[in-house]
Order: sequence, then structure tokens, then C-alpha cells
Amino acid sequence: MGRDKIALIGFDALAAVDQDFTDNFAQLIQAINGTVSQPYGATALHDALSKASTLLAGRQGRRLILLVGDGEDNASRLSLEDAMKAVHKSDVQIVAISTGRRFTSPPNRGTEILERISEETGGRWFAFNDLKQFEKVRRELDAQYTIHYRSTNSKLDGKFRKIRVESVNKAYRIRHRAGYYPVW
Repeated sequence: MGRDKIALIGFDALAAVDQDFTDNFAQLIQAINGTVSQPYGATALHDALSKASTLLAGRQGRRLILLVGDGEDNASRLSLEDAMKAVHKSDVQIVAISTGRRFTSPPNRGTEILERISEETGGRWFAFNDLKQFEKVRRELDAQYTIHYRSTNSKLDGKFRKIRVESVNKAYRIRHRAGYYPVW
């Protein structure tokens, strides 16, 4: 089995591919350092989700977006609903690490969005307390399994189809995507 390949998409007022797919982690760290060192004001999160989904759409294997941010968007051309449609059509899972505050009054809307979109795609949400969160993410990804099935509904109507996955053993916690769009 080949090594995982990772691409980096940075986003401020625009979403751009800062590093195309690579398994060269030194190259990836250099790209991350160049992205993180830039302080930004505008955030085009929805556009970045759509761009990442498009980039991942034709790739084989597990397709995952590791999203680090506060979940706020103030610069996208796309709505969150349009971005999530692209995510679902590309069969992408979102794992989010929130840099926002969860337990504030009023609650941080961005953090709530990250929780929702992670759950909706079968991913997971983590609060960013320290760099150990990345180790939790790694362990989570190593423990995942993939299940495939073929729907008996052969209509290609473009409508979102909800799915439900249950375990016979109720002691297990199952996370899965909320549904899918049929492939044309």
C-alpha cells in the first residue's frame, strides 16, 4: 500500500493550493510554516472547503480534509450549504481542530459549525488545547474502517440521500457521514 499524500490549501480572502499532493513531509512542513506565519484578517472557509473537495474528488483511497481554524467565514463567495454540497459529492470526510472558543457566552458560532460539518461527514471535531491534539487526530484516523455498499435506488436524481449505520453491539460508537449524492 502506498504512502498517504497530503496537499495544503491556505485560505484568507482567497483559497489557494499552497502545496500540491506530496508524501514529502519536509516539503509539507515548509509549506505549512509559510502559511501559518502569515497573519490574515479575511477568511474564505467555504471557498477553501469547496476547493479542497474538488482537489480530492478524483483521488483513490480515503479522502479527508483536516481543517484547522475557528470556523468563521467572512470572505467566501460560496455559502456553507454550497461548500458542503461539494464536500458530499466528493465523498470527503472532515476532521476539524477548532482554534475558537466553545464555551463562551454567546457560544462561538464558528466552533459550532466545525462540530456540525465534521459530524455530517463522518469525521470528528477536536478543541485545540495544545499540539497534543494532532496526536489524537492521528490515533483517530488510524482506528477508522471503511464500509462500502451499493444502494438499491438506481435513480440519478441529484437529491441528497440520508444513510444510517448501526452496530449490533451498542457499546460501539459509530461515526458516519449523514448521506451522499448519487454519482452521475
